[in-house]
Amino acid sequence: MPNSQPPTAPTGAPTLHGLADDLIAQAEQHAARAADQAAQSYRAAAGDQYSAEMEKFRRRQVWMSTLIETLSVAERQLAAIGEAIRDDIDQLDTGLSRDQQA
Repeated sequence: MPNSQPPTAPTGAPTLHGLADDLIAQAEQHAARAADQAAQSYRAAAGDQYSAEMEKFRRRQVWMSTLIETLSVAERQLAAIGEAIRDDIDQLDTGLSRDQQA
């Protein structure tokens, strides 16, 4: 009976799930730092016009836009990695075909 389990990464190689978790965690951390900076900037500039609601709004706005931007960059990086892997597989297939013809 054929093995119905998906192939696993070579020993010591990161798993795709692990890479995705790391990318998301890094994106969230980056967004949180940007949100903190936005809140600090708002407090410094607001003076007498300070509003806790406006600070909360600015924090959320910057957190969401930064997260989306960071995940978009990660998406492009993953696409490039996927393309490089496909190229490697194509080269392996080409080499295998040549070896079988020889």
